[in-house]
Amino acid sequence: MEDNSNPREGKLDSKYYTPTIDELVLGLQLDYKDPTGKLRVKYLDREDIESLGWEARTKEYVHYTKGIYDLFHYSKENVIKIYAQKELMVLILDKCKIKNKSELKKLLKQLGI
Repeated sequence: MEDNSNPREGKLDSKYYTPTIDELVLGLQLDYKDPTGKLRVKYLDREDIESLGWEARTKEYVHYTKGIYDLFHYSKENVIKIYAQKELMVLILDKCKIKNKSELKKLLKQLGI
């Protein structure tokens, strides 16, 4: 039976996760080793997004802006949505699962943001 529970809920160490082998790519920020020696990566959070030049627009840190772009971060699902506002049009640039800062940096580079 597949476990569909949220990986962040109910865990003391819910800010971090153990990356899978395919997530281990050049540039991945490994944050620490846990007591068992496993490598750990921090889930994407407000500090990470703001460190990439985005400005928080809500107290809950769900909505961020940077120039003509809007980024919405849904941390429980590890999902972000990025929109571009041009005149009277709103373009959806991407909606995807992003677990950590390294993945977001890569996506932003691919989108030219």
